Amino acid sequence: MAQDSFHKLFQQKAVSHALESFKFPEDIRERHQVIAPWIKTFNSGTLDEVKETSLHGDFLKDIFQKILGYRSVIAGEGKQWELHAEQTISDGGGSADGALGFFTVSTGKKGAVKLEGRVIAPIELKGAKNDLDRAASGRKESAVDQGWRYANYTPDCRWVIVSNYREIRLYQTSKTPAYYEIFRLKELENFNLFQQFYYILCRDNFLPASADPKKRSVADQLLRASDKAELDITEALYQEYKQVRINLATHFRTTGPPDLPNRDLVLIEKAQKTLDRVLFIAFCGDRLSLGGFGDRSYSRL
Repeated sequence: MAQDSFHKLFQQKAVSHALESFKFPEDIRERHQVIAPWIKTFNSGTLDEVKETSLHGDFLKDIFQKILGYRSVIAGEGKQWELHAEQTISDGGGSADGALGFFTVSTGKKGAVKLEGRVIAPIELKGAKNDLDRAASGRKESAVDQGWRYANYTPDCRWVIVSNYREIRLYQTSKTPAYYEIFRLKELENFNLFQQFYYILCRDNFLPASADPKKRSVADQLLRASDKAELDITEALYQEYKQVRINLATHFRTTGPPDLPNRDLVLIEKAQKTLDRVLFIAFCGDRLSLGGFGDRSYSRL
């Protein structure tokens, strides 16, 4: 249940460009089929009625192991793994439903085994009826708040994953919670959208090459490319705005009454006001769905 207004983490053009050169695994179609039972269960309404904790294990196994390729402690034979369920967060940060990262064991002098690891992304799971942005009855925090709390208590944590099975959200700790990527369960039936989901979150792309905090993953690089693409778009729009402003002011000065006091100043001001009104109407038409009102307003300028 996404917020009415949020900013996507990844710029679509950057994602499309990255997908062009990416080699998907040969069994990508089979991986896509793993999501089918979840979609059917969701469509039947059963997902809404099942207690959230009873689905945690299946969700982590199907989505993160079978589809995205992360190893559990068993799959890693207790030596090295990337998906850890019920991850305890240090310094009183609580316990996440899961975590992605680098996990291993060390053996002490007396043979005692100690779990070690670095969390890249805590995972917070809620039931399908749960609104991720609102605290449930009797709770102080929403699922999103919990996920970010885990991240704040985790050194070098880069990402936050929150899900209510209906959707999976991905946050980046260098951004605010207003920025996230959302993958809706029903939309993952579309193979092209599933491929984007896989590309961003699969083990080889989402995790860096090693646990070294200085290492950057493919997902990190995609975020950087997206930020650059957004800056390029902003700069291009500003340059276009600047040129339109000059052209409009020139038009007003060429066609305006010749005997106006302070003629140039007045006409430039009128040109700016006209441009401001056009931009405001365009903004409202986009955000508030003005419909025919927007068309009528343009015609009256």
